[in-house]
Amino acid sequence: MDYKEKFTERARTYLNRIPDDEVIKIWSTEISSYFTELRQKIGNVKDPTYQCNASTSRSYIKMGGLELRFQTNNDNSSEEKNTISVMKLENGVSESLDLLVAKNGVLYSETTDKAFHVSFIEEYLTDVFGELLSL
Repeated sequence: MDYKEKFTERARTYLNRIPDDEVIKIWSTEISSYFTELRQKIGNVKDPTYQCNASTSRSYIKMGGLELRFQTNNDNSSEEKNTISVMKLENGVSESLDLLVAKNGVLYSETTDKAFHVSFIEEYLTDVFGELLSL
């Protein structure tokens, strides 16, 4: 490959990359959609402590004193800009499960050091609610 081909290939890759803030928007929407579907499939329940919220800024599900929360961090003043925090809350005590970081057009899990995939949500749900729901 001559220099001109190498240069144009890399320039094209660079110029077509997805900006990190757009990666966060895309994945926040995907996560929100996942939680919307969970809420719809669970439907109406008798337990008044159950909550399921789906939004691009924060999606969560609460039951049995446990909560799984995805919090989008896109504040320019934050050190964690262009990230999504994944947290477990148990009776109000917060524990970080993962930090999803947008880098070079891809969302990565800091815990696994792999590109994020929707199936990770199922792993987090199992981590948080596995014992409660015998998953």
